[in-house]
Amino acid sequence: MGKVTATYRIGTEVHESTGMGYHDHNWMNQGMAHLVDHWYWGRGQVGPYSYVTAYITAAKKYGYAEFPYYMLARDGKVVADDGANVTFSKSGSETDAHTGKPVPDSLCFEYRDGDTRFVLTYSREHTLVSQTLVDFAAGVQKIIAEIIRYPGGYLRFSGPVVLERYEGDEVTERYEEHGSFEECYWQRTIHGDR
Repeated sequence: MGKVTATYRIGTEVHESTGMGYHDHNWMNQGMAHLVDHWYWGRGQVGPYSYVTAYITAAKKYGYAEFPYYMLARDGKVVADDGANVTFSKSGSETDAHTGKPVPDSLCFEYRDGDTRFVLTYSREHTLVSQTLVDFAAGVQKIIAEIIRYPGGYLRFSGPVVLERYEGDEVTERYEEHGSFEECYWQRTIHGDR
């Protein structure tokens, strides 16, 4: 997360905007679909905190191993960043009509360090993007993906993001903002997926 200044053009009109941004990139020597079954991913800002979270489930050949990622910074200083301290949960579910993928009502990342807990909850109000990975293909790749019925799907949701900080059982901070999170499936939906 960091400050961003963007200049963009709509027709002949030039606009400039500033805000918080996030640079995302993946470096690997295998295609994503060979490594990952699916993930839930979110990043943004709530109150004085910036966050990046992910819950990644590896592909079948890696036993659907699960990896939580969590980074929380307050006023630019990291205060929580050890995935081993994270408990991930989701609640509610329906099937997205276009992708056929399960869609959660909410995701919760709970970070515990001694008596201190940070609970970050994303809630789905609106579906912003619903695309199969075939929708991204073109030409021969699209034809092949349609023939083999490539199962991948990408979804992005918006809604409230709530961060609560606990000391013991007492809530010492609570912030709520409007934010977003995504889910991406590279493989087939697995039974009992997380």
